[in-house]
Amino acid sequence: MLVARPSAIVCFNDLLAFGMMMELKRRGIEPGRDISLTGYDDIDEASVWSPGLTSVWNGQQEVGRLAALTLLDVVAGHPPHDMRVLVEPELRVRETTCPPKA
Repeated sequence: MLVARPSAIVCFNDLLAFGMMMELKRRGIEPGRDISLTGYDDIDEASVWSPGLTSVWNGQQEVGRLAALTLLDVVAGHPPHDMRVLVEPELRVRETTCPPKA
């Protein structure tokens, strides 16, 4: 029985996606042409990798900045704020995604 290949692979992070991309290419499968591939974190290398990796940016620097400000307030003796802050993620589509094959 022949099993159909998936149309996309979603990786836990960009580093895993880079490894998956290398293995796919080794097998003659081209991400962005034969299969879609995405990562998560949108590290700097995602935009310059070839082909460019589609990834989800999750606002790591903004989350770190807000956490540091909260910690500085606590260290200064201010009670921590009871609030929710949502840093909106953003899908950054690059060359590793393609429409599904019919």
